[in-house]
Amino acid sequence: MVQINNKPENVNKSQLNSANQVITERVPRIIARHKVADEDTLSNIALRYYTNGSRPYWMTIYEANRDEIGGNPQRLKVGTLLVIPELPQELKK
Repeated sequence: MVQINNKPENVNKSQLNSANQVITERVPRIIARHKVADEDTLSNIALRYYTNGSRPYWMTIYEANRDEIGGNPQRLKVGTLLVIPELPQELKK
């Protein structure tokens, strides 16, 4: 039994498996953590971890760290700890 809004709800195993699959698909696995150094850019960080520094790759890192980085992906603060997510399926070769 699962409680939603403090009300018990009956949820079958199939519904739970389906919900877990959706959550797993939306939350990428973290493959590394990276502490921003003085000369770092998202492009060179993407190149280091994904061997490709083009926009779709560095945007993957930016989207996973938007709260830490802020609204401008070109302004990284030295010392910020970034998570490096697993690449989405469409970027895997």
